[in-house]
Amino acid sequence: MSVVVGCAMTAALLALGAGLAKLASPRTAVAAMRSARLPASDLLVRVGSLAEISLGVVVLLQGAWLACAVLGIAYVGFAVFSLVAVRAGRATPCGCFGPRTSVIGWRHVVTNLVLAAGLCATAADRGPSAVSLVRLSPSLGAASLVVAVVAAVLAATFLSGPMASARPAPRDA
Repeated sequence: MSVVVGCAMTAALLALGAGLAKLASPRTAVAAMRSARLPASDLLVRVGSLAEISLGVVVLLQGAWLACAVLGIAYVGFAVFSLVAVRAGRATPCGCFGPRTSVIGWRHVVTNLVLAAGLCATAADRGPSAVSLVRLSPSLGAASLVVAVVAAVLAATFLSGPMASARPAPRDA
């Protein structure tokens, strides 16, 4: 398994988990969108969550280059949203994983860009899906999927864990 395929699998799993969390509890994502002065409602967040879940599932099951590219573009959008929030200097709630609140920081910008790069590289290379890897080599495919699940859990913890709740340092005037 190449690094970019592993990154794409991790990004798909993270999108799947984040989408499910926001589908169940959209309020924090709504607050994040409103703090950035974007249109927001429970319905809008839930529709976006369904798209996020669908893309994650398609990337995992089919590895389709178009799904990888679209999910990669979505991660670029998340990175831009995060960058705008960081640059505004406000303590904007993340909203990535439902009610688990954290403050958007540089970790969100960088993580989203890395995942977007992995997805776009997989799309360009027409890398295999998780299902294809398991069919090709059951032991390697299963091990790759386990590594991707661990990486997705670590990324979610990194983005929404207690360390992510720290407020940014105040700017000197």
